[in-house]
Amino acid sequence: MTSEDVLSEFRDAGALREGHFVLSSGLHSPTFLQKNLVFMDAER
Repeated sequence: MTSEDVLSEFRDAGALREGHFVLSSGLHSPTFLQKNLVFMDAER
């Protein structure tokens, strides 16, 4: 599985969030991966 395949799975699950996020480390990020949304679908 390539990196693009993984990102596609996150996009399909609605788990790739884009915007402005302040991470727990205090750093800022334009994207956020919400992995729990991917794991909720056992078929993935």
